[in-house]
Amino acid sequence: MQSSSLTDRLPAGETPCGEGAYCPATHARPRHVNRDGKIDIIVGNVEAPSTIYFNDGSGRQYRPVPLGDNRGTAYGFAIADLDRDGLPDIAVARSEAPSVVYFADPPSPGR
Repeated sequence: MQSSSLTDRLPAGETPCGEGAYCPATHARPRHVNRDGKIDIIVGNVEAPSTIYFNDGSGRQYRPVPLGDNRGTAYGFAIADLDRDGLPDIAVARSEAPSVVYFADPPSPGR
């Protein structure tokens, strides 16, 4: 999938770069991250939060959710169950900022 086919379907203002703007991306990784059985896309950006695009099931519509802060540039991801809770965690390698690990929160009742 070309990145233009993904960004063309995103409403303006739903990006971490500001109203109607799109972030320059450095890295993308398709991965199932929210246990709904659909492949999502994790994108690393230049001086903007990384973004997880959650698949709505059609493979054509994605809901962007910012991940982290806008410090540095994300150059790579590792996705694994680092804390052995059965949920995927995301490690982000960044330049000009400390690399970070985001641990998945287990779902709460009713969610």
